Amino acid sequence: PRVIFAGARPDVPRFLSAADVFVMPSVFEGLGIALIEAQANGLPCLASPGVPAEAVVAEAAKRLGTFDAELWAQEIVRASAGPGRAPALPGIERFDAEKCAAKMFDIYERALKENQ
Repeated sequence: PRVIFAGARPDVPRFLSAADVFVMPSVFEGLGIALIEAQANGLPCLASPGVPAEAVVAEAAKRLGTFDAELWAQEIVRASAGPGRAPALPGIERFDAEKCAAKMFDIYERALKENQ
């Protein structure tokens, strides 16, 4: 087994297309955008209870209710032996970080004004 920390990349879909399974064992995630991107790519996905349920949007994604390593290993093997990549999710548009950041800024700005 080998891990490569590739840094900031403009070609994330290419990396996702090379994967068999996407695993997100996070203790805490605000939303889990990477999980949504992986599902949009059609990958079978496994997520921890630290990932919000709202981030699981595809049938090929599963949120495990535990951090038990044995169960995770079994689920990863099962997912990688399954039918493979699903068709890309219909209705998911290209994620635009600038638009998302602008929306988040507006939300925080309104909240700040309401709490002053």
